[in-house]
Amino acid sequence: MTAEVIRIATPADAPALQAIYAPYVIETPISFELVPPTVEEMAERVRRIGAVHPWLAYEADGAILGYAYAAPFKERAAYQWSVESTVYVARGAHRRGVGKALYARLHAILTLQGHHSVFGGITLPNAGSVGLHEACGYEPVGVYREVGFKLGSWEAGGMWAGGASSSAGHRMTRVRRSPSPKKSGETPSVPEYPHPGEHHGHAAFVGGVDHRLVANGAAGLDHRGATCVGGLKQTIGEGEESLGGAG
Repeated sequence: MTAEVIRIATPADAPALQAIYAPYVIETPISFELVPPTVEEMAERVRRIGAVHPWLAYEADGAILGYAYAAPFKERAAYQWSVESTVYVARGAHRRGVGKALYARLHAILTLQGHHSVFGGITLPNAGSVGLHEACGYEPVGVYREVGFKLGSWEAGGMWAGGASSSAGHRMTRVRRSPSPKKSGETPSVPEYPHPGEHHGHAAFVGGVDHRLVANGAAGLDHRGATCVGGLKQTIGEGEESLGGAG
């Protein structure tokens, strides 16, 4: 029986992560990078992003088949409750539910962290990635036409949006309703969300992520058959996770 686990990625995983990502950079417009990062550069990305946001690896029998992570959507302070998600699956591991399982766990962790909205960027056309994001509760919000030039062609970029707890059948679900001013000009109160390094009960958030929640199945998720709905299961392999989000 195949031993499968979704776990926190570490810089030591950089060779496997780089091997998954590099073909998308070299051979496709899915990533807008023109030169793939080195193993050392990938390790630094894991270290930097993982210090605050979740970076997950899907491992089967000791081999990493895919990864997903969340990064800040934009730098301005008011964007701090929004993130951009990314998922890549190794060639040869498509249509096995890897991307869907990674997003299920990623969204569960983002919900626990208190994030409000998640955005996924997709180079268009990419029916597989669109299908994955929409199966996970994302909805299209806009298209940037001819926004990038790669491999001799102008490429369009689409943006899909969902809540951190987005799921099939529960589209655009939000973690909490954001406070709104009651009167014009009144400043809303700032919601009290967890911050990296805080302690919640007996769960220590290290770099914004409780590693035990990931290891034990955050929000009751079973990565072997999970849709993007916390605690629910659906047969793996339904839907295409092809791939790639914003890279």
